[in-house]
Amino acid sequence: ASCDCVFPSVENRFVSHAGGWHDFTYSYIDLIKAREELCQVLRRDALRVQPDQIVMMTEKDLLYCIENSTWGAALQGYCKDSLALFHTASEVNSVLVSFGDKTPPSSLPYFVKSRALRKDAFIPGAVPSRGLLWPMNVNRHFGMLRDVNSLDSDWSQKIPRLVWRGSDTGGGLRAQLVEHFFDAPKAEVDIALTGLPDRERQHLQDFVRPKMNASELLKNKYLLSLQGNDVSSGLKWMLLSKSVVFMPIPTHESWALEGHLKPYVHFIPVAEDLSDLYGQIRWA
Repeated sequence: ASCDCVFPSVENRFVSHAGGWHDFTYSYIDLIKAREELCQVLRRDALRVQPDQIVMMTEKDLLYCIENSTWGAALQGYCKDSLALFHTASEVNSVLVSFGDKTPPSSLPYFVKSRALRKDAFIPGAVPSRGLLWPMNVNRHFGMLRDVNSLDSDWSQKIPRLVWRGSDTGGGLRAQLVEHFFDAPKAEVDIALTGLPDRERQHLQDFVRPKMNASELLKNKYLLSLQGNDVSSGLKWMLLSKSVVFMPIPTHESWALEGHLKPYVHFIPVAEDLSDLYGQIRWA
């Protein structure tokens, strides 16, 4: 446990997953705000849950969600992953959860898939607006971990090229980066969008290339990871691979604790606008 390569200790993970709610105490005013908000939450119908909205759910509610196919596979996955909250050493009657990519501001302690990395989260007297991290949407974010070793190849066999494929999420920033690097020599950098589901984005059609599956991506030495609406869903399996991850400093974190990743230890840092990308590739 004293080795610097251990990431991070169980106690540090507990504190990080709890975030601003670790050893938190309400002030009188904060408690009033929390009670008022809780009343609003209790008036919501848990069986009509909306993304990025805090709801109170029982184990029965979650089981209904899993069995009701009309809710969609993504929401069913969130419900299935949240069932474990009821299978602990403590008796739990209901839980506060929010399913989706955004962390709604709140005075309540609720479970969420990801949250913004706020440097001011531990200011004395401040009410955290971040949720408690819990592994949700697990198959999308962690499912590929089981396949990486069988798909990967040795470093010496990889192509010395940086690649990225993805959709235009994250408020258009990804699209801007793709437009800038799309015409780069593909022997060195191959960055492109993989699809445009919205008609409003059809003007980006010229920046679309065929998808690359994980096996194709892993043939390259350098993998670019870009956040979308929140954390990058592919970052976990990229870090497990024998390729090197390039990415801007994370601004969001999930159960994997992206905020604990160290530049030049776990990944090669690049500017948010990728202005130093070529220099970092040459350095690598």
